[in-house]
Amino acid sequence: MFSSAGTIVLSFALTIFAVVTVAGNILVIIAFKRDRRLRILSNYFLVSLAVTDTAIGLVSIPLYSVYVLIGYWPLGAVVCDIWLFLDNSLSNASAAHLLVICLDRYLGVFRPLVHRRRRSPKIVCIMIALAWIIPVFIWAPSIFSWQYIEGQRTVPATECNVQFMLSYPSITIVTSLMGFYIPMLIMIVLYMCIFRKTLLRKNHIANLLSNECHSTNAKSENNEYITCNKQVHKSCSKRCAVPICCKRAIYVDDEISNSANTQGCSVEMTDVLQSDNAKLSYANKVNRTSAIAADITTEIMDNGRQKTNQTDQINTVDRDQTHSHREQNQNRKAAKVLSAILIAFFATWLPFNVLAVLRPLCSTCVNHTAWHIAWGLCYINSTVNPFLYPLCNVNFRRAYCNIITGCCRRPDRTKIIN
Repeated sequence: MFSSAGTIVLSFALTIFAVVTVAGNILVIIAFKRDRRLRILSNYFLVSLAVTDTAIGLVSIPLYSVYVLIGYWPLGAVVCDIWLFLDNSLSNASAAHLLVICLDRYLGVFRPLVHRRRRSPKIVCIMIALAWIIPVFIWAPSIFSWQYIEGQRTVPATECNVQFMLSYPSITIVTSLMGFYIPMLIMIVLYMCIFRKTLLRKNHIANLLSNECHSTNAKSENNEYITCNKQVHKSCSKRCAVPICCKRAIYVDDEISNSANTQGCSVEMTDVLQSDNAKLSYANKVNRTSAIAADITTEIMDNGRQKTNQTDQINTVDRDQTHSHREQNQNRKAAKVLSAILIAFFATWLPFNVLAVLRPLCSTCVNHTAWHIAWGLCYINSTVNPFLYPLCNVNFRRAYCNIITGCCRRPDRTKIIN
């Protein structure tokens, strides 16, 4: 099929293709194992997806390379069925993982409180198990038992194809719908809802924080009080008895008390009473001064409590703002990773599924070369995924750098970014 030079070049390219796929996905698993910053529930799905892609690099790509390089299937019917079962199961498991990731992200955005309470490692593991088990139960009976259902094996000995794909176009269309088109439509709808909800929530939180800050600042300005400067008039040799915050101060002398003006602590001294009832007047004024001082002290304490309440409100706003900012960062990073994975999935899987539906309807419309190119393009998705994570997530990028460069420093606990 190929010339000697072409076979050597293609063999080298396919070998690099398989090695990069396996190495990249193993790197994801090692990064998750060694870096504490990556051990969050959302990344469990990515690790399981990396396991799926690693199996594709170990099993599907090497056997596919043999099939392409030789030009025919040389390993017999049994190995062919096993390869087709593993290849289709792993490929659909990869699609199921993406669907589960979209569903998890959707619940986290639209029902955050309920989802956060019910979400646990056990639930995540159950979702991952379903993403593995459902494709196995779909493809195992259809591949291994179809020749017995028809009564004979109709696939030529030199080819390796799923038997019902050519003889039963309706079943081929149904499997394509279940394995690609329906999940793709669901993922697009979920992602659009996630994107819209995240954008609305971001604007809503920004408006709430802005209104809260304006309200807090207004209360702080309305409740602000001025402490008297405790200065004394030149003609006054005594100090303020009580610091006053209500535009009035009382100054006490050994013999007389005087009222302060609205300027605070400026006091005009009056003549000393010389009448016979001076002592009585003095006693009454001292009592009046004590009562006013008590009222002022109470007012000061109330103002202090208001100050404390304002501080608590400001701290609460700061905490809410920090939490909202962290949640926005998590949603933004998850949305970036999800969007990149979905774009890569659609771009690499769409050509094969279009040809898979077209081939049984018009066998002459799809040539052998186009079919194998579209088939190999599906495997590129497993190669690309490990390189999308560090592009969209700084924690993966740091973990990759630490592993590749051999820097096994322990992550700083104070800089953990979820």
